[in-house]
Amino acid sequence: MKKNKTKFLALGLAAALTLGITAGCGNGDIGKNDSNGGGEDSSKVTQISFRQWGGTASSSNWLQEAIDRFTALKANESYEDGKKGVKIDPATNKDSDYTSSIPDYDILIDENSANIYDMQTRGYLADINDLVKGLESKIEPQLLPRLKGADGKYYGLPHYSYDVSISYNVDLFESEKLYIAAPGEENVVNYKSSLLPESSAGVNFIFNDQTKKSCGPDGEYGTYDDGLPSSLEEYIVLCDFIKNRKNINPFALCDTSGGANYAFMLIESIWSGLAGTDAMKATVCNFTDAEVEVVKDGALSYDGTFLNTGIKVPQTETVVLNDDNGYKMYDMSARYYALSFLELAKSKDWFKKENMTNTKAQEYFVLGNYNGNDNDRCAMLVDSSFWYGEASSNGTLDRYKALSGGKEANVSIMPMPVQLTGQVTEGNGKKPTIIDQSATLFVNKRVEKNAGQFRAVKEFIEFLYSDAELKAFTETSKLTMNLKYSYDESKLGKFYSGVANIEKAAGDKVYASSDNPKYAKNRSSFSLIWGGKLNYFGSYHNGSYAALMDGKTAAEIFEMTRRAKVADWEALA
Repeated sequence: MKKNKTKFLALGLAAALTLGITAGCGNGDIGKNDSNGGGEDSSKVTQISFRQWGGTASSSNWLQEAIDRFTALKANESYEDGKKGVKIDPATNKDSDYTSSIPDYDILIDENSANIYDMQTRGYLADINDLVKGLESKIEPQLLPRLKGADGKYYGLPHYSYDVSISYNVDLFESEKLYIAAPGEENVVNYKSSLLPESSAGVNFIFNDQTKKSCGPDGEYGTYDDGLPSSLEEYIVLCDFIKNRKNINPFALCDTSGGANYAFMLIESIWSGLAGTDAMKATVCNFTDAEVEVVKDGALSYDGTFLNTGIKVPQTETVVLNDDNGYKMYDMSARYYALSFLELAKSKDWFKKENMTNTKAQEYFVLGNYNGNDNDRCAMLVDSSFWYGEASSNGTLDRYKALSGGKEANVSIMPMPVQLTGQVTEGNGKKPTIIDQSATLFVNKRVEKNAGQFRAVKEFIEFLYSDAELKAFTETSKLTMNLKYSYDESKLGKFYSGVANIEKAAGDKVYASSDNPKYAKNRSSFSLIWGGKLNYFGSYHNGSYAALMDGKTAAEIFEMTRRAKVADWEALA
């Protein structure tokens, strides 16, 4: 029996299906596939050009299949005098600089850099307010502000979504007994890491399947995160245990030139886990009156060393972020510790050393057990949730099935630690924090000049966002959108069952959207992912990992990426 699931908060932990994403390791190819309702001379049909982002969803057949269905449906429709039917040309590339122009296409999907507010102000976008209004009740309400221009009208629609996250190999965790034991268990493997103080009793890992696992970050036994590290201390010890006791690479990471900025996913994941959902909402100027621990202004001063890791402990204070002091959002101590974890991971060789593309990192993560070399095994993958679709598209998951005797790869999203030290006790955990990202669909303003073509464009978009086509999109691409619709979850694979559990547990998410004018006008400046000031700073346009390679410390990177009150906050229009 098919299992259908109605979506409102769509599984943002969705998968991409090509070789990379913005500024990532994959290459976006440019190509067009013609489609028209009956093969007519192109001059006799209404023509539409459609550009989708050269990564993530572009290698699946979803768009061409939708085009075929729509053009067949409209084969006898006349949108312009002397023309019958519609011809839609899909193209794929990664043009995304909308500061001075807009790529020469009628309909566009951009993965993350499109600022609807700014683009509308510049006169680049067609008014699709009536269309979006008709779909408004389907759309996740928190995303609505980012779809509006300066005049308050709608100029965009949300498209596929994904989340910043870390994945772990469940089968490897189970076979190598990498789970942390519950307090009081006697049948354990005690590991006294050198990264802990000499006085520490160490961390207990399960000895066998009968050993009870810890309650995990959520503080509840019998849930999705049992045995996973609940504190940064446990996460550090886990990685050290994996590397030194098990001789396994803790992480696979895309580290090619231009791809090293994939490391931001590890930083953002740890940061958001420690800070929590309400605190992270401040990073998109949705201030919730939440108290946030920040590193004090000025040069970092330290009170000691975190555990025995060499990570310095900064002086902190508690603030409530608002419109006046919002620049302190980047000063969260959670971000400092996330950067410090990245520095520690690099210094301890926790990343598999190889000049790897994102897809190669996925291969090591999924296939490491079958490569004939123990050093190829990687316990975790630094890559956002879209990676699973990429691995499917590139044949990695099929190779796994062939090598494993037909089994599906048992991999899942890892909830991040929620406190600095110790272990979360039962009833004292926290919900996972999910940083959602959504692509955006919009229309070139030039289309407004041709009423018939504009009608065809809007009808095609309306068709794409119908329940049937949303369902087909998800079941074909494995991606979801932040809209209400139903689909057959069984067609998405085991990975998404874990995704669904975490989404359900999280409840609310952090969306890259806000009514705050400062955010609306300067969205790219606040981006936590590709292209934002946290990841492109100074001369380091490949992010913090590149800065570490250049000899910078986590503390230096933290200082370089603070937001200044006057120059970076009050100066924002």
